[in-house]
Amino acid sequence: AVQFIHAVLGIELDAAALNDSLRDGVVLCQLINALCPGVVKRINTKSLPFAQMENISNFLEAAGKLGLQSTDLFQTVDLYEAKNMPRVIMTLLTIAR
Repeated sequence: AVQFIHAVLGIELDAAALNDSLRDGVVLCQLINALCPGVVKRINTKSLPFAQMENISNFLEAAGKLGLQSTDLFQTVDLYEAKNMPRVIMTLLTIAR
């Protein structure tokens, strides 16, 4: 997943701290916009929890528009609260295909 993000965005992420890098949803929104320009209309840059969770939700909605099934997607809490990072990674790998 880290290599996929690097290949698309040119951003170096620390795999050991992937949750911290993705938690605000900004990189996810940039990633999905790179794959499908303009699919996420506005990326929140505020550090407020609701703004960060909105970014994650916008990413998940956009992933659905790209054809991913709900069973392929993680839940916002999986990333935001680091409840299920393997599921987050699987979603990113599914998008990478």
